[in-house]
Amino acid sequence: LLPEALERWPVSLIENMLPRHLEIIYQINQIFMDAVAARYPGDFDRMRRMSIIEEADGFGEKRINMAHLCIVGSHVTNGVAALHSNLLKSSTFKDFYEFYPDRFQNKTNGITPRRWLLLSNPSLADIICEVPRAKFKHFSSIIIVESTAVLKCEFNRNAEKVFIGSSRFPMFL
Repeated sequence: LLPEALERWPVSLIENMLPRHLEIIYQINQIFMDAVAARYPGDFDRMRRMSIIEEADGFGEKRINMAHLCIVGSHVTNGVAALHSNLLKSSTFKDFYEFYPDRFQNKTNGITPRRWLLLSNPSLADIICEVPRAKFKHFSSIIIVESTAVLKCEFNRNAEKVFIGSSRFPMFL
């Protein structure tokens, strides 16, 4: 899980921009912390780890942990792949998984660039597959094409025909 997916917003920012929202977040956190304290009496470290409002950081600023708010305020937390879901349950949100085991699920809901291109522009996908050393149809990662001048020239010549002849491509977007 990437750090940018785990946003922590300064309380002062929300206080200045959305004061009523901050009041509601504090109420949600209080109700949730009461539930955590009832289930794990005296486990103050767990309460600190699970709180929506994080204690002051190195700059003296309390922060709202948006991921915690989302987990507490939702019925389901979804990992986008089995590996991702297991990481969420075993490390990143372990305490929350122990508290809400039924809320953590796995539903793959994305599309790879390869699959999107195969469905949206089969003609372009075909010419990419014709380029020597292009690993495309059989791998779920992004297209890999060696960048030699000859390959670029051949690819560009074929791609020009596809783009000129593909009037449905803009409609698909």
